[in-house]
Amino acid sequence: QTTITSVRIGIHGGFDRIVVATTGQVSDYKVAYVSTVIQSPKGTVVAVPGKAYLTVTVHSVAWTGTLPFPALITVGGPELLAAVRTQQFEGYVTIALGLQARTGFRVTQSGSLLIVDVKDPTSGAALPSTGADALPALLAALALLGVGTVLVTAARKRRA
Repeated sequence: QTTITSVRIGIHGGFDRIVVATTGQVSDYKVAYVSTVIQSPKGTVVAVPGKAYLTVTVHSVAWTGTLPFPALITVGGPELLAAVRTQQFEGYVTIALGLQARTGFRVTQSGSLLIVDVKDPTSGAALPSTGADALPALLAALALLGVGTVLVTAARKRRA
């Protein structure tokens, strides 16, 4: 089983970054905004500094860290205020990010690293959002390349 070996936080010009390092490539994950941070599986609300909350859930992994549960990492970046481990249960590990405001984010993988960049809305360069908000832009790009015309047509019919 893949294990999470560390979670690192970085403050960079224009964006803040969280890096989840594992012993192997992460096969499944979800990054999404939530209105309330919940400690799973108990369902307890977790107080996280910030006005917006982005959760990073990694599937089919184990945690090898020694921090108490939930572990709080205070960051104090321009956008990212804190990271809290809120779930470690049956192969799922969730880390909630407390942010100043809801802003764009980008998720990338590089080998055994899962990287989440959160845009600093006051000074950051544009980071594309991942997920549903990026779908219209992706479909438009595919249409410009002459690929995916059927997808673009289907997406337009579904919205109508």
